Parts: sequence; C-alpha cells; structure tokens
Amino acid sequence: MSAKWRALQHRHRYTYSAVLFPSSFTASLSQSSLFQSCPKFYSNIEELVSLNSIYAQVNHAKKIVASFGEVLAKTNENEGGEREAVFVREAIRFYLEILFMENSLPLHKTLVSALAKTSKFHSVISLCFKELCDEYGGLEDGGNRFCVSRVALSVMGMPKLGYLVDIIEDCALLVGYDIVSGLNGIILDTEACDRPPPTVMEQCQEALSCSYYLFQRFPLKFKGLVGEDENFMESVLAVQLSILKSSAFSRDCYVAAGVSFCAALQVCLKDEELGMFIAQGIFCWSSVVGLTDIVSKIPFAGDICSEICSFSSLSRLCLIRGILTTVSRGILVSSFAQLSNSDCDHRTILYDGILLELCDLCENPIDSHLNFHALTVMQICLQQIKTSMLTDLSEDYDLMPDSMTARVLRIIWNNLEDPLSQTVKQVHLMFDLLLDIQTTVHQTDDKVGIRESLLKIVNYLLRLGSRCKGRYVPLASLTRRLGAKTLMDMSPNLLFEMANAYIDDDVCYAVTSFLKCFLEMLRDESWGSEGVDQGYARYREHCLPPFLYGLASGMSKLRSNLNTYAVQVLLELDVDSIFLLLAYISIGPSEEETKLNYTELSNMSMELTVEQKVVVLVSLLKVCRTLAFLEGDIEQKRSTDAFAIVQIKGVELKVPIEWLKMALTHVDESVRVDAAETLFLNPKNARLPSPLELYLMKEAVPLNMRSSSTGFQMKWTSLFRKFFSRVRTSLEKQYKHGSLQPLKSDENAVLRAESLFKFMRWLSSFLFLSCYPSAPYRRKIMCESINGLYQNSKPKYPVIEYIKSLIHWLDVSVMEGERDLSEACKNSFVHGVLLALRYTFEELDWNSNAGLSMSEMRKELEKLLKLVTRITTLALWVVSADALSLPEDMDDIIEDDGFLSNVQDDAAAVLSEEHKSTFPKPVHEKIQSEQVVMVGCWLAMKEVSLLLGTIIRKIPLPTCSLRPLENGNSASAAPSDSVIENSELLLDLKQLEKIGDHFLEVLLKMKHNGAIDKTRAGFTALCHRLLCSNDPRLCKLTESWMEQLMERTVARGQTVDDVLRRSAGIPAAFIALFLSEPEGSPKKLLPQALRWLVSLAEKPLLDPMEQKGSNHMVEEISSSDMHSSENLSKVRDEGVVPTVHAFNVLKAAFNDTNLSTDTSGFSAEAMIVSIRSFSSQYWEVRNSATLAYTALVRRMIGFLNVQKRVSTRRALTGLEFFHRYPLLHPFIYSELKTATDLLDTSGPSDSNLANLVHPSLWPILILLSRLKPSPIASETGDDLDPFVFMPFIMKCSTQRNLRVRVLASRALVGLVSNEKLQSVLLQIASTLPSNVAQGGSFNYLHGILLQLGNLLDTNCRDLADDSKKDQIIGKLINVLSKCTWMASPLTCPCPILCTSFLRVLDHMRVIERTSSESKNLRDIYKLHLDLSTNCLNTDASYGFSYYDPSIAELREQAAVSYFGCIFQPSDEAAEVFQITQRPNLLRLQKVPEASDYPDLNERLLRCLSDQSYEVRLATLKWFLQFLKSEDSSFSESSSIWNWAKNGLQLVLLELLDKEKNHKCENYILKILFQWNLLMFKKSCKGESVEGIYVGSLNYDLVLHLWGRLTSLYESTRRAKIRGTLMCCLAICVKHLTGLFFHKNDSEKEEESRRGCVIDCVSYFVNMIKEKSLSSEQVNVRHASAEAIIASGILEQAKIVGPLALNHQIPSEILSTFQKACNVYAYQILDMWFTCIKLLEDEDDIIRSKLATDVQKCFFTAMEVPTQVDKVLELSFNHLSSVFGHWNEYSQYLSKWVFNTADYLPPPKGGSDLVRRVFDKEIDNHHEEKLLILQFGCYHLQKLPMSDFSLAQLLDWRSKFHNQLLSFAKDHVSKQRENWVGGVGNHKDVFLPLYGNLLGLYVFSNCIFRFPTDSNDKKALCSDMVELGGALKPFLRNPLVSNMFRVVVRLHENLLDDSLVDLATVLSGEIWEGFDPYFLLTDGEIKVESFFSVERSNGVACSHQRP
Repeated sequence: MSAKWRALQHRHRYTYSAVLFPSSFTASLSQSSLFQSCPKFYSNIEELVSLNSIYAQVNHAKKIVASFGEVLAKTNENEGGEREAVFVREAIRFYLEILFMENSLPLHKTLVSALAKTSKFHSVISLCFKELCDEYGGLEDGGNRFCVSRVALSVMGMPKLGYLVDIIEDCALLVGYDIVSGLNGIILDTEACDRPPPTVMEQCQEALSCSYYLFQRFPLKFKGLVGEDENFMESVLAVQLSILKSSAFSRDCYVAAGVSFCAALQVCLKDEELGMFIAQGIFCWSSVVGLTDIVSKIPFAGDICSEICSFSSLSRLCLIRGILTTVSRGILVSSFAQLSNSDCDHRTILYDGILLELCDLCENPIDSHLNFHALTVMQICLQQIKTSMLTDLSEDYDLMPDSMTARVLRIIWNNLEDPLSQTVKQVHLMFDLLLDIQTTVHQTDDKVGIRESLLKIVNYLLRLGSRCKGRYVPLASLTRRLGAKTLMDMSPNLLFEMANAYIDDDVCYAVTSFLKCFLEMLRDESWGSEGVDQGYARYREHCLPPFLYGLASGMSKLRSNLNTYAVQVLLELDVDSIFLLLAYISIGPSEEETKLNYTELSNMSMELTVEQKVVVLVSLLKVCRTLAFLEGDIEQKRSTDAFAIVQIKGVELKVPIEWLKMALTHVDESVRVDAAETLFLNPKNARLPSPLELYLMKEAVPLNMRSSSTGFQMKWTSLFRKFFSRVRTSLEKQYKHGSLQPLKSDENAVLRAESLFKFMRWLSSFLFLSCYPSAPYRRKIMCESINGLYQNSKPKYPVIEYIKSLIHWLDVSVMEGERDLSEACKNSFVHGVLLALRYTFEELDWNSNAGLSMSEMRKELEKLLKLVTRITTLALWVVSADALSLPEDMDDIIEDDGFLSNVQDDAAAVLSEEHKSTFPKPVHEKIQSEQVVMVGCWLAMKEVSLLLGTIIRKIPLPTCSLRPLENGNSASAAPSDSVIENSELLLDLKQLEKIGDHFLEVLLKMKHNGAIDKTRAGFTALCHRLLCSNDPRLCKLTESWMEQLMERTVARGQTVDDVLRRSAGIPAAFIALFLSEPEGSPKKLLPQALRWLVSLAEKPLLDPMEQKGSNHMVEEISSSDMHSSENLSKVRDEGVVPTVHAFNVLKAAFNDTNLSTDTSGFSAEAMIVSIRSFSSQYWEVRNSATLAYTALVRRMIGFLNVQKRVSTRRALTGLEFFHRYPLLHPFIYSELKTATDLLDTSGPSDSNLANLVHPSLWPILILLSRLKPSPIASETGDDLDPFVFMPFIMKCSTQRNLRVRVLASRALVGLVSNEKLQSVLLQIASTLPSNVAQGGSFNYLHGILLQLGNLLDTNCRDLADDSKKDQIIGKLINVLSKCTWMASPLTCPCPILCTSFLRVLDHMRVIERTSSESKNLRDIYKLHLDLSTNCLNTDASYGFSYYDPSIAELREQAAVSYFGCIFQPSDEAAEVFQITQRPNLLRLQKVPEASDYPDLNERLLRCLSDQSYEVRLATLKWFLQFLKSEDSSFSESSSIWNWAKNGLQLVLLELLDKEKNHKCENYILKILFQWNLLMFKKSCKGESVEGIYVGSLNYDLVLHLWGRLTSLYESTRRAKIRGTLMCCLAICVKHLTGLFFHKNDSEKEEESRRGCVIDCVSYFVNMIKEKSLSSEQVNVRHASAEAIIASGILEQAKIVGPLALNHQIPSEILSTFQKACNVYAYQILDMWFTCIKLLEDEDDIIRSKLATDVQKCFFTAMEVPTQVDKVLELSFNHLSSVFGHWNEYSQYLSKWVFNTADYLPPPKGGSDLVRRVFDKEIDNHHEEKLLILQFGCYHLQKLPMSDFSLAQLLDWRSKFHNQLLSFAKDHVSKQRENWVGGVGNHKDVFLPLYGNLLGLYVFSNCIFRFPTDSNDKKALCSDMVELGGALKPFLRNPLVSNMFRVVVRLHENLLDDSLVDLATVLSGEIWEGFDPYFLLTDGEIKVESFFSVERSNGVACSHQRP
C-alpha cells in the first residue's frame, strides 16, 4: 500500500504546486491596455493566473502561445503605428515576465520555443528581456531565488535564440550573482538544519548547470573583474566547494557542482596551469615545479587543495567527472613531464590519475548509488580514451596495457547482473568502448591477438547461460566485430538457446537487442557468401525453425514473448518469410493457381496439429497487425464462405473462419487476447469493423467476462479501450468524408455502420445487465471497467453539503459507539461512513474551485479531526490490547483495573455500563460479542488511517515563498506565521502535527498487523507531503517524529510484550519515514536511522558487560500494576528489547523492494552484526537476528526457489558477491578460522553441540551455500577471491557433526569456479582410500563423498561444455571404481557412507545421461547397478537387533539407484522446457537393454514386499513414474511388461491387504488406477490388450474387487487415500457399465446383473456428488473430477441416450432392459450435472483440467482445447441433443432449475438481509448460478416437450408461481423500508426472484402452445394479478421488473388484451434489447429454435433475442 501511494506521489509531483504570480503582476495586468487591444491574450493570461496547479498551467500555456502569436501576426499585418507598438511591447513584456515567475520552469519550453518564430520583433523582445533581467536580477526588491538563471538556462538551451543569448552575455554577471546569492541562501538553510525539498534541489542543479554554461560560453566576462565585482569568482568557488563538501544536497547537484567548479577553474587558469593543478592539487603528484604560484591565481580564501582532499567519495567522483567534461583532451593525455617541463615523468592525468582512481572506486563501491555514478564516470573516461586514441593525441608508449584491460573487464563482469538496470546499461557502454579501444590499440600490429582475446570473451559470455540478461548486449558488440557465423560455429545451438530464453520475462528485451544484431549480420553474411536468393534460403533455414518451434511449443508465456519481441524482429528483417511461415501451417493465397511452394522449412521434422496451427496463426497475424503488414480488415466475401480473407503485403490469403473461432475460445487466455486484438483492432486503417469481426466479437465477449486472471482482465479492458477509439476515429473520418450521408453514401460503409450500431446496442445492454445484483465479482468488475470507458465526464454535485452530511453521519455513529460500543460494532460501527468519506475525498478535484468553499471545508476538516480523536479513544485500546495478557473472557477486562489504567476515563465508563447490561449473556454470545467488537474496532482504525492518508495526499498544504537572504541572515528567509495564516489553508501546522502524532501513537500502540499496514500507508503519505514542502517547519516535523520513534525504541522498562508480533508498529513507523523521503533530494532519515539501528544492534556485542543484570528493570516492573508472577516471566535485561526492535526494523527495511537501492550500502554491515548476534545469550535476540539475516540474504542474493535446482536465476556467483560486498570477505575469513579452530577442540561425543560449533558457522555456511559457481576463476592476487575459504569449508565438511558436514559441502559449490572444477573434483576424489585398511574415519570419508556429490550435482551438471563434462566423469569413474568397498555393506560397516557413494554415482549417471557426448555411460550403469544390487541384498536389520534409520536410508537409496538404472523418470519439478534441434539423446546412447536385467521381475517383487517401508515406497514411486512415462525405453515385449500384464494387478491387490503404511497404500492404489487407465486407453485405441486388468475380469471378480474397494473406502479416513480410491472405483464402474450391455447370460441373470450394475453406478454417482460439493477440500474435489472422467460415464450418454424411452409407453410393454436403461440414463444425467457444477468450481486447475477432458466426450471431439465457459455451453448442447427426446430429461432440467432458483426460508424472526460480521461466506465465489439457470431454462424452452401433458406443465408453472409468492411473503413482512434501491437489488433476493420468474416464463410459454379454454386463461391471469401484487416491493430492480413485464406480455398475447389490474404495479415498456437469457452467447445457441407463442403468431416482441 505504501509503495502504491509513493508511486502516486511521484506521478503527481506537479499537483501540489503552481506558478506563483505576485500581486504586482496582477495589478499591472489589470491596469494595462491589453484588455482592449488584445482581449484574447489578456483573458488567457488572466486564466493562467487563476489556475492552481502546474498540470493545468502547462496545458494552458499552449493557448497563451497561440494568442501571443496572433497578437504579433496582427501587428505585422497592420504594420502599425505608435499605438500598436505600445500594446505589442506591453504584450511582449507580460509574456516574457511569466518566465521569471516562481515555479515557472515547466512552462519554459512551451513559451520560449515560440520566441524563435518572431524575427520581426527581435529588437522589442530583446529590449524587454533586458529590462526584466535587470529588474528581477536586483536583490534589493526582494526577488525570488534563481529567477534570472532559470530563464537564462532555458534560453541558452533553445536553438535559434541567438538574439536573446546576446542579452544573457551582457547580463552574465547579473545572472552569476543571481546564482551565487541563491546557492548561498540554500547553503545557509542546510547549515541551519533545514531540509531543502526536491524542488529546491532541482533549482540548485539548474543554477549550477547555468553557471557552467556561462563559464564555458562567456569566459571573458568573468576575467579581469575589478571594483565591486572583483570578488565574484571567489564567491563562486566558495559556493561550489561548500556544496561539494556538504551532505545535504542531491547527487545531481554534486554532479553539476563538480562540472561547474572545473569550468570556474578554467576561467581562472590557463590550460597548462589547470593541468598542473589537477595533477598536483587533486591527484597529489609531486613535482619540482611548485604549486604555490598556480594556487595563488585561484581566487579562494583558504587552502583549496586541503578542501578538495576533504571531499567525500561521491564529491570527488563528481569532481573527476567535471574534469573529464570540461578540461581539454590535450591536457588530459599530456604527460606530466610536458606539463612540468621535466623529462622523467610520463604519467598522464587521464590514464594514470583518473583511470586508476576510477578503478578503485568501481571495485570498492559504498552503495549501489555510488557504484552507478562511478561506472558512469568510468564510461566517460573510456570515451575520452577512445577519442584520444583516434585523434592521435596519445603518447607512443602503451597507455592501456593488458593488465588494465583485464581490470576494467573484471569490473564489467562484476556488474553485468547488477539489480539496477541503469548500472547494467553503463556497463554495456563501457564494454563497447573497451572493445573499440582494444581494436584501436591493435589495429595494425596484432590482429590475430585481438581476435583471440575477443573469442575468449565470447566463450566466457556463452558459458553464462541463456538466462543471463547482461550478456546479450556485449554479445551484440562482439557479433558486429567477429560476425554471426563465428558465434554459430562456437555455439551451433545458439538460436535455439535464444528462443528458450524468451520464457523469462526479464531477459526478453536484452535478448531481442542481440537477436536483431545477430540476424542482420547472419543475413548479410549469407548474402555475401551465397548470393541473395540462396543466401536468403540459408538464412531462413537457420533462423526460422527455432522460433517456429517456440510458437508451437504450447507454453503460453514463451509464445507470447516470442510474439512481442522475436517474431517482430524476424519479419522486420525478412518480410517475405511471413508467407513461408503461413504456408507451413497450410495458409496460402486465395487463388489456387498462385499458391507458392517453399522448401526452406522442409527439413523440420515437426508435424503440427490443428491446435498448434491455430496458435501459430494467431501469433503471426498479431505480429503482422502490429507491423502494419496486415492491410484492411478480416472480411468474409460471402456469408456462406468457410474462409475469411486477409491481405498481407498485397497478397490475399484464405484463413478458415473455424480456426478464428477456435482461437477466440482457446483454453489459453493469452491466445484469446492475441486473437481478439488481431481481429478487432486495426492501428493503420481507420475503417469501421467488418461484419465478420463484429460477429466474432459478439461471440467472444460473453465467454470472457469471468476470468480469474488479473492480467487477462487488464488486457481485455485495454482491448475495448482501443476498439472504442478505433470506432470513434472511423466514424469521425467517414462523417467528414460524407460516406454516411444519404446522397453520397457508400453501401459498404452504411452496412458496416448499421452492423456497428446493432453491436454497440447489444454490447451496452449486455454489460449493463451483466452487473445484476448476485453476479460474481469478476464479472462485475470486468463489466464496470468496460462501461467506464464510455464515461468522459463526471457529474458535479454540491460537494460541501455532501461532505457535511457524511461528517454528521459519522458524528452520530461515534455517539452510538460511545453509548454502546458492542452494539455499534454489530452494525459495523463507523466503517461504512469512513469508507464513504475516503472515496469522496479521493474523487474530489482540489484544483477546481467548483463546489468547494475553502472556509467551510476548513471547518468541516476540523470537525472531522475531532471525530477521529474520539474514534481513536474508543477503538485503539481494543486493537492494541496485549494478546498474551487478554483474559479468556473479555468481560473480565472491566474488572481488571490494571488493564484499564491507560484507557481514557470516558471509554472505561462506557464499557463499565456495557458490562453491567451484558453480564448475564451466555458464554458463546460473549465470545462472539468480543470478536465483533475486535473486528469493528480494527476496521475503524484501518479506515481512520486510510482516510487521513487520503486527505493528506489530496489537499493543499501550507507553503511559503522563501525570500533571498538579507545580509546573510537566515532568519530573514524563514516563513513567518503571518504568511501562512493569511493564505487559504485547510490544515494548519498544529493540525498537521496532531495528525502525525496520531499516526505515531496508533503505530506504537496497535498490535494488529492489518491496521498497522494501513496506518503506515497514511503516515507515509503525510511525511512525503511534508518533506516535499518548501516550508522548513513542516520538514522538521518528520525529524521530530523520527526522534520520538528512536526514544520509544530504546525506552527503559520494556518487556517481552513490547516485541510481540515482531515489534508491532515500530518497524512500520520507520519504514513509513524511509519511504516518505522524496526522489530528487538526498536521503537523510534513512541513512541516519540505519546507522543508528546497526549501532544499536551492535551495542551488546561491543560491551556485553553492560547488558548484565536487571535490577533496575525488576524495580520498575515490581512497581507496576501487573502481577509479579506475570512480570518475572516477561522481564529481560536492559538493552535486550531495544536490540530486538533494531533487528526487526532492519528486517523490514531490507525486505522492502522500494528501499533496496538506498539500503544497499548498509547490507554488509548489517549482515555482520546479524551473524555475530547468533551468539547472543538471549533467544529473542537470536530469533530477531535470524529474521534480519534471512531478509538480508534474500535482498543480497535473491529468493530461494525450492522447486528449481538453483536458488534463483539471478543468484550471484561467489566472485560477484564478494566484489559487491567486499566488507564481508575478511569477516567471513576470520569467523571461519575461529569456527574451524573450535571444531578441532576435542571432547566427548555426547557433549553439547553449542560448545563445539561456533554460532556464526551456521549462517556463514548457509550464506555461502546460496552462491552459484563462477564461470571463471579470480585473478591471481585477488584479495576477494572466495576460493581462499576452501580449506576451512573442506575442514568443516569432514567434521564429526553430520549437519556441519552437509551444510559445508553445499557451501563448497559457490567457491569452486568452472575453470577449477575438474582439478578440485579429482583432488577431492584422490583422497578416497582404495580399501578399508587405508581408510580414515567414516566422518572424513562421508564428508569427501558429500563434497563430490554437491560439486557434481550443481557445478558439473550445469556446465555448458558436454565434452568437459564427459572428461570429468571419465576421470572420476576411474578413481571411484577403485573405491567400491565403500558402497558394499560387506566391506563397509557404515550405512551412511554406502548411501553417499550411491548418490555420487546417481549424479554421475544423470549427468552422462543428459550429455550429448557420453562415452562412459555404460560403465557407470554397470557399476551403479552392481553396487545397488548388493546393497538391496543386504539384510534390512544389518544384523542389529534394533532399528537403524541409516540402514533404511541406504536400502531406500539402493532401490532408487537400482530402478533408476533401469528407467530414469523425468523430474517434472526441475524440468525446464527446452527447444532443441538435437534428437532425443536417450535414443542415441547405448544404455542397458531389458535383457541386461534378468532378475528384474524377481527384484521388483522383492522390493514391493520388502519389510522396510522406505524400500517399498521408493519402488512404488518409481513404478508409478514408469507407467506414466511415454518415453520408456522398454518395449511392450520386454520382461517387465510381460510380468505387469500377467501379474501386476494380482500383486497390487495382495500387497494392498498386507500394507500398513498409509503412504505405500496410497501409491499402491495409484499404480492400480494408472495401470488400468493405461490398459483401457490401449483398448479404446483398438490395440490388442492381453493380460490381467479390471477390463479383463468377469462380472463376479469385478464385483468382488468393487466390494473390497468400497469397504476400504468406508474404513479409511485419510483424504488422499479416499481420493485415490474414488479413482479406482471409477475404473470398476467403467468396466461394469460395459457389462451392462452384455447379453451372453440368461435373461434372469442379465436382469440381476443390470440391477447390480445400476446399484454400483448409483453408489458411485452419489459418492461423487457428495465429494464434489464446494465445501469439500480442493484435493477431494480434484479427485472427484478425475474419477468422473475415469469412470467413462460421461461417454455413455451417447450410447444410452437413444435407448431412453418415455413413460407414456405402458410399463408392461417396456422390457426390463429398457427400464434399466432409463434408470441408467438418469444416473448419467446426475453425473453430467455434477460435472457441470465442477466446471463452475472456484479452483482454476480443476475447471481447466476437467473442461479439457469433457471435450473428448462430445460427439465430435474438439481439435483445439476450448475455454471452460464454452465447454459449459457445449455440455448443455450435447445433453439436449442426446436426451432431448426423453421426457425425463425435461423433468430433470425442470427440477434443476427449480432447485437452483429455490431459497432457504429465513429462520423464525430472522428475515433481515443485513449480513453480520461473522456470517459464513459462500464456499464458491466463482460459481454463477444464474448462468446455469439460464442455460437450463433456455434448453427447456428449446425442447419440443411433445411428451409433456398440459397438467404436467401447469403443475410446474404452479410450483414456480407458488415459490415466488412464498418468497415474497417471507421477505416483504420484515424488509427494511429504507433499503437503498429497494430490496430487489439485494443479491440474496435477486436470484430467487429472477430464477423463478424465468421458470414461470418458460412453462407459461410451453403451456401456450396447447389450446386453452377460457377458465384456464382466467386462472392464469388471476395468478399474474396476484403475483403482481406480491412482487410490487421488488420491482424497483430493473431486471426483475423487465422479466416480470416479459411474463405479463406473454399472458397478454394469449388473452389479446392487457392486464388492467397490473397497471398500478407496472409502468412503462420492456427495455429495447432486454433478453431474458442475457448471459448466454449468440454462437451455438440460436433463439430461432424457440417454440414461442410470439413466433407462431408472428408477433414481434421486444424481449426476443436478436
């Protein structure tokens, strides 16, 4: 929330200020003659003066420029006389005077640019400009700061204003004095501890920049000054040095000051003298030539060299930047010998001074800000070096030796992945310049050497991986120098790697910049080597396949990013390739004879499905639309055509319309959005949409209104915004051209306009109706967003009266709370009115005076603040109550005097009265009342904070116009009270201070984190506004609050209660102050507080003796009101609690992303303190230090992604980390040395771990383990080389403590670079003994194996070079093959050692298996298999009488290894999609075949029945993966498949009876389900299936299995097992339903069998219905959905549907089979409608997965997966087509509609619709009952119902009619009379009303198909009259009233007369376009199939659907 508000403040920087016009200006304007001579110009200036925001003034400035131009043009035409000359001069003066106003800088560009076009008035303008400069430059008149310098800077920066620049040259000294005086005033303000706001910092920067331009352009004006001006340059230098020495200015000011200072030195000194001064005075070089004479020429009172030496790092850096910017290049590269007239010193300022110092600054940055500025200056330095080399200004000796180049290159590598994008950009510029310098140095002598060095750099960058975004710009630079084919030779898979990289959003922009350069070079090289035609073919063969694979990959993000970036580049470089890509997906020219054949993609082995073609088509069309290749619209030539015509680059192409529909209803939201943007938007051609586009849009809109994706909602809303803009532009254009006029009309244009009108009418009606009261939130928010695009203006109301009424309402609510807080909280207390007030203040336009009276508003705000105080008094104590000291019964609070000691007397009295009246309440009512009070008070405090924050952000604050200093007295510049009081202010200083104190009090007292967060947001807004003010008193308020906060943090007497909930509001208060500091001004609060917090946290470490003892604390606590027994448990030594506070604040600060850059300079120091505090004796300190340490690790290194193999894609290497935080390297070295020495301490094996393991060891090892390996090793002699930790880490990894060994082995990963990996691995492996006799301790050997395992799993596995991998594995396997005794239980008595050895082999096998060059794979397989077999053969007890978990772990690992050698399942969690042109590696490698495992079946059986559950579980997991995998290398003829076919199911069922472990039991059931699912799939495909599975069992065996499974289901209570059992039962049902139609038995047996099948299916259906309820857990509902699909019942509808017969046939005629079919069909309907409910589930995954499976159950399988909403529609269509003839289907639909529209009658006396605080929410917020209800009613109306009797129809109509009457009776009697909008607008009322009315409409419509007599008609009409009277209170809802009108109109058509008795109930007509089924689409559903009375009578009713 705070970050959001901070962004709003930044956006609205011009909202709070305006150009200030003094009274003298307005008086002169009113007295001028412009009112008569130039009325328009006069009125425009008057309006500018009246505007009160810079935003409005900037826009209005254009009008002033236009009217000013008209004045000059008019005068030019008249060539006027003296009168005209007077008013023109007057107009020019007022126009120019605006430039000199305070805050006018944003207007300068607009106003000054117009002066270049007034050539005939130059003399007059010059004269006026000179007068104004003289007038405003004089300080004696009290002019504002920098008013002249601002104008001068604007004029000098604008071209074609030379005549005004001449005036500035004449006034150069005047401008200079203006600058100096203004800067002096600000310096005095800062010395007086005032804090300049950001606007003042901007003015300082502009003034300093202006001084630089003055010294550079008019240096002679400042030389040889005499008289009063003699000391001018001295004052300039003094001001510049003061700024550079100060810490109160922004970084931009320092940069400008450094440049201006050097320009001033240039004025004072000659070039050679300046060079000597820089060399000796700045870089302190010694010389025989003295510096005294040169310094004496600099007018400065003092030692200027000493002043420069005292600069901070940033100031010195800015000074160096100034030298590079201003000093001539000749001086910079001249040797010191030349400058000093000596012969021995060849140093130069540029190379030996600036460059060396910049390298030091870049290598040791203080924080991220300094790092960026240092790299920026380094980039400028390299630019100077490059230019000096090109201009031959350099000396003959080597100015850039290889060592310096390597040093700069190392700086570049260390910052290549910096979190600041600006820093990375500077590094890229540096790299490009460095390459240019290298090329320049070696351009003649060593071209081969430079090429080799460039190739070495390329090799390094390629090894960084495709996810490294920093590598791509350097690769582009290298590509331009080496050529694209060179890079392709080095990395043949480079283009595929780039295509893969687009899956990461962060990399897309960077990789696209490289891709464009690379493809351009590749194309040009192909042209050059093979000619244009053949070159194009070769080029396309390389570049098109990778990205075509990516588009068709099925990965949404990858496809979308390729659209946005890569494909655009491809088509921009090769336009004709679009036809090649389209031809590949079968899209070609519309004329058959013009079809083109392309062969460039013939080598692609990928066969695209229809789905892939549709997705690729959408992508290509979208890119063509973006690049304007797609000309015109997508049209359909004839309405019967199946193809649409698109025109790309003049070529007409045919696109199947069905494909466009598939794209618009695709399951992937990004595909739908891309398709919609392509079809509905046309950025190039302003034509109206075609009828086809509108038709498709009308079909797509209703299906996309309920998306759960926020991204999709934003894109969909943006699409409509663009669509409306296109339509508006098109209509305006055609209207101007007369295309729509009757006489000139274009038939096509008129047709399009009519289609558009109909569409917009439908759309507006649909959006309005979709916002019905009970609509899901997602539908409402989407409709409101699109509807909001129509609104262009806001209505104006009497604002002040409205605010008065709200404040009065708030006053009443507060009084109710003071009278009875509990009762008030039951009615939400003040939450609602505070919310309304907040929204009101948010919408108010404070810059417009319309409807606002500032005096009245001030009074109302004063009332509001008093009410806020009263609310706080009532509510704050509740939410600040100590959770640990709350009594169990809140009523006991009143009896506890100690608890109420701090509560206001009045609040206590109120609560005491409440206590007396509520004491007799039952216990449960008391508890509920307490909860209501807590929630009500929390909501009140939350809204109070948000309301105050909104007010502060919006209203004008006190401001002051600071005057220049008088005689250097800062008091003269301070704002007086009179200045502020006289202005129209809404809040004064005291009120602002009161608001801030309120925020601080709330933060320091509350314990509720939600309310704290909202209060922090308000406090942030307040402090930000104050710090942006130019009133120093407001700025000082924040500092006073910071001091109060610090005092509270270290207050004495604090207990454990003060640190509850991580110190509650203290961290939030600090963060609010940190976030409030505005951009553009130096951070003062944050560094001050962080230094203080770090020192506070460090204090116990420096002087622990001071923390001992707590006598004073005990004395304080004993004097309190609390019980002594409670106190003693909460007492802590003095200083402990403040230390905990400090760590909690540090944690919050480093967790905040918005502060990441500003806190970077404190990260290393805070990390050191956190690690050292792990040794604190207090658990509270250790706990808080741990949390701070966690935040620091996350901020410095990145998040730990537990699902991926690496900690994060952007993790730092060890080399980068320690160069970024160099302070940590010596600290970690020292701590590791101490910790390892402690580990050497001998002691008993059972001694305390804390005495043997240093507390710092754990965090240090964790920190190091999060680093990733570096591709290159450190340079020799690098003090920050992480490899120096290796001895300590290796020592830790062989210690006797297991946890230390494991963590140390992980820490080894980031220390070993890829260059050293092979040597380190072999060195470690070489220490392993070849036999047990040579072996050391088992702890040592275990540590060695852990090191090998981690280095292999991370470092070796991630190597890009497969040949190097194979080389390492080959050498390692030779070593390990001699040490196999460690993996044999017979020779090694240590199971842990055996386990680790097997894991090392596991890592080696996986690496070889995924490598393209694997020569050692078979050897690894053989060794691994033998060793794992031996371990599996070992006795599970190892010969011990007790259970040893390490033995179980060994045998589990042996099972994993053994079966992993047979088949390695893919690790789905760690798998990342890869586009590759390499074939499947597994098929090419020689892996063991099935014949190599003769004992496999026996081994599998033994492991499945092993006595150790770990072995069983590992085996079961592997076998499940084996069955699921489609890439198994085993053929179905192999032994394992033969065994599975014949015995797997029997074995599983046998194991199921014996299994006691619930995990193994669940996996057995999963395998049983997966096996049968696999076999059924094979059977469905027509493959021959032999073997035992459920489908092969006979009837009796299936029933027996069914009984076993149902018994197990009933007995188990574990949700996962029950879910799997549901799937297994589904498999049984699938086979039983197949036996339903089996006719080989006798008729009696068949009947019995069918009955039994029906019973089983009924049991299953009821079970699924129960477990699919929204109240069930999500995994249970997921299992239900899976079981529905697995059962195959949904597909049975196609078979059973035609067999279902109606009941009109006599039952004696129906056979038992037909009766059973009817029952079965009913159960199928049950299952289908259960499935439909699950399609409305709240879980997105359940819905999408189920929808994908349901599509396969339709008559025609969908070629493209369709979105869920479309599947819902298709499901109803499918059921109606299958069961539409069956009477029971109509009955079922009728019951479904009736039950959906039903309601629960309210309990007796409880019909109030107001929701209480703790009322149960609905379980499913996604479900839209009205949508399902409309589907049901629509299909009911569409069915013929020929088998329904009139009595049945009347009965159903009577049910809906009676239900409406009952509902009205229950809700009318006790409804609230003042319900806003009527009770019909309540969501709980609307659905039953509308649903029952719709049901009544459907059955009435069906009844009217039958002939009815007069009595029936009268009865029906009397029903309607009765219903009208009952529904009258509900008809204020427009949808209900229109639906009722539709029903009435239906009855009136029957009677051919109107219902007169309803005239008083209904008034008006049915809305045009109202549709009873407004939620349904117009695609598949056609209203023309309605059998309605209106259609048959030819009556056109307004409620019919179009």
